[in-house]
Amino acid sequence: MFLKGKVVIKFVIRGKIMNKYPAILVSIVTVVLCVLGSFPLTTGFYLGDQHPLPKHIITVDDEPGVADYTSIKEALNHSSPGDTIEVFSGTYKEHGINITEEGISLIGMPYDLGNGSDTGKPFINGQGLYHVIYVMAPNVTITGFHIENRGPGSWCIIQALYNASGLVISNNTLLYSGDSIIYWIPWHAKIVNNTIRYAGLFYGIGLGPWDNGSGYNFIADNVIDHCPTGINLWNDIHDTIIRNRISNCTVFGIDIAANTNTIQDNTIENNAYGLHIYS
Repeated sequence: MFLKGKVVIKFVIRGKIMNKYPAILVSIVTVVLCVLGSFPLTTGFYLGDQHPLPKHIITVDDEPGVADYTSIKEALNHSSPGDTIEVFSGTYKEHGINITEEGISLIGMPYDLGNGSDTGKPFINGQGLYHVIYVMAPNVTITGFHIENRGPGSWCIIQALYNASGLVISNNTLLYSGDSIIYWIPWHAKIVNNTIRYAGLFYGIGLGPWDNGSGYNFIADNVIDHCPTGINLWNDIHDTIIRNRISNCTVFGIDIAANTNTIQDNTIENNAYGLHIYS
């Protein structure tokens, strides 16, 4: 189905908008972007390759002797396309976790595999030494983790390469990075139900930028706060950004340098500027 004409963007915003009028309480702001030409409706979901990959389950636990591996990187080094890596509750001091195989699912398990007392999301401590997770393959899933990257370097928590289409990042707690929390998201990503806080230099979520573009991403139901900019869209098309709560950002709540995107029902409050649209 195709529509011509207008994209309607709705926000709940409390604070200032980039037009620099005096600060007012705005309960609903509707921004209408006029778009030339036609564009398809999209939810941002990516069904990916219709040819299923073979799947195996690999287990990781920080206590020796109870799982296949004690290291996430070691498990990935022994994985094949389509594998699921179940990481059980515990603490993992790792960075440079490179995902290079298609269809890998990295799943946090909120309990101990052995007889230990660990509970809650597995905690990955990147120590600020490099990107914690670097996604270099399509159709990867990362869900159920608590990840921090405090330390001396300007690195991200999750960074993707241009070929990492279909990336799913869900139900994670992602805190503290010297650069951005999630960055360089290309095509058909789904980023939902995450808590994202304390980015250093740039973004809670950065979509793009790639020379060959990015888009059709679905960003929903995230809590983003204490970042310079909550969500950045750079040259993206057909992204859907809905029901996110963005607050206490020192630059912008949402920064848009793109068109043909749907941005609706987001709560944006207590930011330096709630919404910035490049003309």
